[in-house]
Amino acid sequence: MTHLPSPSSIHVGLIIPFFRGGGIETCVLRLASYLCGLGYHVDIVTTYTRGAWDEHIAATGATPYHLEKPAGVSMVKHTRTVCRWIADRAYDVILINGSPNVQAGLSLLPDNMVVIPVLHSDNQYVYETYCSDADLWNLAIAVSPRIRDVARQRVPTRPVVYIPNGVDIPDEEEQMRRGTLESPCHLLYLGRLEQAMKGIDLLPPIIRGCLDRGVDLRVTIAGDGPDRDELERRCGEYHLDEVVSFLGMIPIDQVYPLLRTAHLLIMPSRSEGMPTALLEAQACGCVPVASRLPGITDVAVEDGVTGLLAPVNDTAAFVEAIAGICRDQQRWQAMSQAAYLRAKTLFSLEAMGQAYARVINDACSGRYPLPGKRSRFFAINLATLGYPVRMKDLLVFVAKAVYRYGIPTFGKEGFRRLRAQLSARRRGR
Repeated sequence: MTHLPSPSSIHVGLIIPFFRGGGIETCVLRLASYLCGLGYHVDIVTTYTRGAWDEHIAATGATPYHLEKPAGVSMVKHTRTVCRWIADRAYDVILINGSPNVQAGLSLLPDNMVVIPVLHSDNQYVYETYCSDADLWNLAIAVSPRIRDVARQRVPTRPVVYIPNGVDIPDEEEQMRRGTLESPCHLLYLGRLEQAMKGIDLLPPIIRGCLDRGVDLRVTIAGDGPDRDELERRCGEYHLDEVVSFLGMIPIDQVYPLLRTAHLLIMPSRSEGMPTALLEAQACGCVPVASRLPGITDVAVEDGVTGLLAPVNDTAAFVEAIAGICRDQQRWQAMSQAAYLRAKTLFSLEAMGQAYARVINDACSGRYPLPGKRSRFFAINLATLGYPVRMKDLLVFVAKAVYRYGIPTFGKEGFRRLRAQLSARRRGR
């Protein structure tokens, strides 16, 4: 019979580059709080810079550590510093939530440390970065079936486990006290203000289309990002100043009160992972109208029952969905209640926390062993850090490292591999 470790004996590091505010940060905070409640010893480690949400870490019960990158220090050197610090902390398990410098330095970590990259987004950068060096991590966690399937295709020999994000669920009495759909309909956008992935450039024509259809709307845009100024400019072009208000980045404790007052959440994203805002909206009885992203939003939302899904980039379909639901109070009421029940059943914090706890316990019991040793000749994966990996780059890197740390760092096996690479390159000419 396999011995299950006690939570109090397991030291967990939740690794993240910064706490600027967003879905990943919210997920990490909730997971830290849940694991601490179970008795795990949890640290939250930021590996790049400080952020506006750092102050929320202490409330979870986790211990915060900030490993800021000093100005003028190369990412390679900072990666080495961060990974050696993590190794010295002797974590039993680390979960990497979007820290490419830690992913790049996995070979600097001890073999007995369980390493789990968490894949939060469905995009090429995430797959290329966190599915790389798959023989150096124990397993990966995907937050949606779509991400799980793509990751398994890229690394078919390594374990990838699906665990959806979880959210806090208000009690049923609070849901029953939720207001009905009244005029004007309160439409909310909640998230990062960025066009390429979030599709916020579609908001002005969607809102204008609804108004032209005679829908009485009040629109709130909560969040910040690189394309906020452009969005405000386009709202002006579409003459939306009287119906649209910008709140900027809101404190984490104001998210649920805002969702409780909104009737609809709009999410015209072109790419997501398992959007926290979509799950939070349903938990608060706010009916989502979102892009149909197979394996992602169609898992989070039951189309026509707990929300409405429209084709990506289809402005007319979004207008039709919003206009239709705004004119049918009974349908909205039924969707609001169904959304709450779906979130409570499938996407609760407890469901997420228990799934992570099972994975952590299984990994610490040896269920997900490494296929080999972590130590490598080239200790840091330069490609993961965005460096062009050419033979010239490798030779320069080795020369600097030998000069700085001495030949014994690499050993005979390392130089044997280097000679083999050089020979192969010569034969290819």
